[in-house]
Amino acid sequence: MDAALALQMGEAVAEKVLRYRRDQSGWRICRQGDGVSVSWRPSVEFPGNLYRGEGIVDGTPASVWDYVKPLAGSLREQWDENVTSFEIIQSFTDTLCVTRTATPSAAMRLISPRDFVDVVLVRKYEDGTICSNGSPARPGWSPSSRRTCAAPSRRAWWTPSSPAAWLGCTPTCRRP
Repeated sequence: MDAALALQMGEAVAEKVLRYRRDQSGWRICRQGDGVSVSWRPSVEFPGNLYRGEGIVDGTPASVWDYVKPLAGSLREQWDENVTSFEIIQSFTDTLCVTRTATPSAAMRLISPRDFVDVVLVRKYEDGTICSNGSPARPGWSPSSRRTCAAPSRRAWWTPSSPAAWLGCTPTCRRP
């Protein structure tokens, strides 16, 4: 993949995720428990919903980031049962790469194991947020219901297949 195209795609997703973080209107809580809440709202971009998960983790943004950062052999493979393997296919800079994530079958094997190839751009913001912004690596192509995702260390935003997946999934951190 061309580095300029990857950067353009990553920047577009990062801006979209930042808009989602800033726009607090229309979110409705659909599930809460163990310090985690999952909210949803209808998408204006595609037929379906956006999901947002939030929780408080006792740790600094940097230490929480160690558990979610897009890096092969990272801690995420150890705790996230929805990731069977993760690899960096192409690296452009220390904050921009193309990744492959493999997931196991789900829903009593009604959903087959899947592979996601994404352009990932890592951004750090003034408020301490560290955000991994992912987008399908081919423009206009989305292999699943996941359109845009991010795993910020302060507030997590993702459009997973099922909001129920959040409660056993991504740890996030927010300063009290």
